Amino acid sequence: MALGPVAQIHVSVTDVDRSVGFYRDVLGIPFLFRVPGRPMAFFQSGDVRLYLGSPESPEFTTRVALYFRVDDIDAEVARLSAAGVDFLDKPRVVHRDGAAERRGTDQGAQRVRGDECKCDLDYLDVMSG
Repeated sequence: MALGPVAQIHVSVTDVDRSVGFYRDVLGIPFLFRVPGRPMAFFQSGDVRLYLGSPESPEFTTRVALYFRVDDIDAEVARLSAAGVDFLDKPRVVHRDGAAERRGTDQGAQRVRGDECKCDLDYLDVMSG
């Protein structure tokens, strides 16, 4: 028996309230729900559920690189910049896969920083096409 597709990814965050605002209001990822009384929030990104949570102890902290597909990378970078996201580098082509191209830094990811996501979203890699 083989594993099925990825269903959920855990993203460790330091402040769930701040992260909910960033993922929902800035990135525009559909918000599902918060778990009452727990530092947990869930989003639906296509077929994958994102689980944002503050780990109870350091050994459960995750480091995740998220990759998002967009129709127009330049428009999306402009939109995020206008929303206060600080890109550490301008996107450029680092990989082409059929009709899509991936643009980012030399590491293959577009690094972003913003007050809302300073330690909560380490990488944003966007694919156009």
